[in-house]
Amino acid sequence: MSPVEFQPSVSEDLVLEKKSGNGQHDVRGTHHHRTNMKPEKPIDLLRKVDGNNMCADCGASEPDWASLNLGALLCIECSGVHRNLGVHISKVRSLTLDVRVWEPSVINLFQSLGNMFVNSIWEETLPDDNSSADGSDTSQYLSVSKPKHKDVFSAKEKFIHAKDDCTNMTP
Repeated sequence: MSPVEFQPSVSEDLVLEKKSGNGQHDVRGTHHHRTNMKPEKPIDLLRKVDGNNMCADCGASEPDWASLNLGALLCIECSGVHRNLGVHISKVRSLTLDVRVWEPSVINLFQSLGNMFVNSIWEETLPDDNSSADGSDTSQYLSVSKPKHKDVFSAKEKFIHAKDDCTNMTP
């Protein structure tokens, strides 16, 4: 099912009534019918994309947040760090709560990216030695390695800030 086919499931409620002898209506029964073809939720569609089954920053399983302008799925902890960066850097939204955000065009964009691809871009800027291509000192970022899900919050915060700082460097 394509993401463009988002429609709420059809639900019909049929109430059978019988007029009683005193002029009042008597509810005899209620029949519920729901279609078995429920459209997939944005979270389910996006987690199928390569790398989206884990947080882009720490690798936590089943991320349920996203940075709309970075194209990455995030866990709750890393989404908090991104939210603190400001919306001009990372606009964080829930995959389950912010339903109006997940229009077909946004879902299609996220499906074409995926965490593996966006990390190949955003993490490429992290230096692997003490100097960058332009000769500036980047030693403050040298000790920053990609955190694991079980790492302390400050390690995740340091990594995400280092990534942001490196992507904002001017040549």
